[in-house]
Amino acid sequence: MATPDTTDCLPFLRALSDESRWEIVRLLIASTGTKHLGEIAERLGISNYNASKHVRILKEAGILQVERNGRFKEISIVPAFLKRIRFRSTSGILDLGCCRFDFK
Repeated sequence: MATPDTTDCLPFLRALSDESRWEIVRLLIASTGTKHLGEIAERLGISNYNASKHVRILKEAGILQVERNGRFKEISIVPAFLKRIRFRSTSGILDLGCCRFDFK
């Protein structure tokens, strides 16, 4: 049976269930700023279409926020998500409170 803490984590777990989405989150946390969609696609070696699809899923889960700046979409981590997590870039561990991800 799911506890309140694990139920709260389910949207994050679903969104992070894809390797490309893990990489997008890791990239944005490590950069501590915004990235353009094309920049994310290029860094991950995926198409803009696939990057857009993954960003949409992460946005719907409350992990990313997207702001349009002219013809570009600026993507960053939602501040509330950053407050919730603990990420140690040296070890590559993302701790959601209910579970931990090792990005090695």
